[in-house]
Amino acid sequence: GMPSASSSAGSQATPTYAIDIHDYIDPYWGVSAKDFLAELAQIPADAMIKLSINSYGGDVFEGLAIYNALKARQAYVHAEVVGVACSIASVILMAAGRIVMPENAYVMVHGCSGMVWGNQDDVQNYADVMGSINSTMQRIYMERTGADEATVQAWLSKDNYFNGAEALAAGLCDETV
Repeated sequence: GMPSASSSAGSQATPTYAIDIHDYIDPYWGVSAKDFLAELAQIPADAMIKLSINSYGGDVFEGLAIYNALKARQAYVHAEVVGVACSIASVILMAAGRIVMPENAYVMVHGCSGMVWGNQDDVQNYADVMGSINSTMQRIYMERTGADEATVQAWLSKDNYFNGAEALAAGLCDETV
């Protein structure tokens, strides 16, 4: 069950664990969902997690697996963008209950991109999958930031970089330092 929010005087402070995403998000090189989820599983469910992100992004499905695992612990996750959180790394960032950014750090959001080889049906199917992924990312940004659909669609229309102050204004972080 969930631990109670109240604590008696003299009770022990909640332990804090650091976990980093300081590389591309990829199943073979960089940060994989498999390794990240294994690391996360070692952290007690009621412990605070300090998530540090400096990543250009990478594999969307790996990133969504990491996002879902962190989102399940949202209240316990405090994230900081120490350099950049680009693409799917910015989606992972949205799983945090609290997001802090230095003024000179950046969040970059855009729609998914990829390459496909095949016949017309293959290309159409790939386009449909990309549309589905974009809708998923759009919902995640809307839920976390409170921004409306048109605003988030505009964010996803191209590579959009937000520095700390811009991210704060957009709702992509909660505090700048």
